[in-house]
Amino acid sequence: MSTVTLANKNIKLEVDCTGASLHRAEYLPASTQLLWNGDERSWKYRDVVMFPVIGRWDFFTVDGVKYTTDMGHGVVRNKQFAVSYGQDSITLSVTSDSDTLRQYPFEFALDVTYSLLENGWTVQYKVANCGQKDMPYYLGAHPGFAVTGNDVIEFAPQTLYNFPLDEKGRIAGEKQVLADTTVKVDKQLFKKHATVVIPEPYGDKITLKRGDGINITVRANPSTVAIWSNAQSGDFVCIEPWWGICEVADSPYELSEKPLVNILKTSSDATYTVSYTVEK
Repeated sequence: MSTVTLANKNIKLEVDCTGASLHRAEYLPASTQLLWNGDERSWKYRDVVMFPVIGRWDFFTVDGVKYTTDMGHGVVRNKQFAVSYGQDSITLSVTSDSDTLRQYPFEFALDVTYSLLENGWTVQYKVANCGQKDMPYYLGAHPGFAVTGNDVIEFAPQTLYNFPLDEKGRIAGEKQVLADTTVKVDKQLFKKHATVVIPEPYGDKITLKRGDGINITVRANPSTVAIWSNAQSGDFVCIEPWWGICEVADSPYELSEKPLVNILKTSSDATYTVSYTVEK
């Protein structure tokens, strides 16, 4: 595994060049690891860049032709990204190739840029359509944060809703009331909801309040937010901004007609940003 490092006096990041995913995040003033370490039994990953689908789909169609991705969460999680360095930032880049075109028949470029803040970092995702036809896609972030016990996820004051999922992980049914403002992070939550899928509204920030006094605040502008952990083991929780949604039961097979899909015109691009700030 090849990683690249970015650090200032408060934050140290390691980014995996395979998949452009976050491998390690440390809050230096407290000598505290923010990210899950990963293990085979619970979840071997620590983060995933999800593109052009979110979750594991049976298949989708493009112009009536069936396609499926080899792995859940799309076609780039095992791709080797090229690396370039800026001032207090790292950009990892990948483009479509014969392997991705076999699974997803669109020419694309994807840049993932990690930039340091004084007490945190941002991740910017830039998607470009390099082909000659409109490009439908979904995009999502999937960082797994370490938890320490007595942890909660706090939203802006409001009623939070959740979409129920079927046995294939597809949305199946109308949204249901989940909680008001605060979601307790424990295994009972994920035994009841394999993945918590929260549609708008959810406020302008989401804060993981760990039992050890570390607070991690996530700010983004996605269409959906998911919360996930292994229901049986693993001291972690994933807070996932999704620009789009996972597969919806009974939705059209055609990718361009699916709910909340993003569409890029030829020779155009779009940028999506998540910020993470840490305090104790």
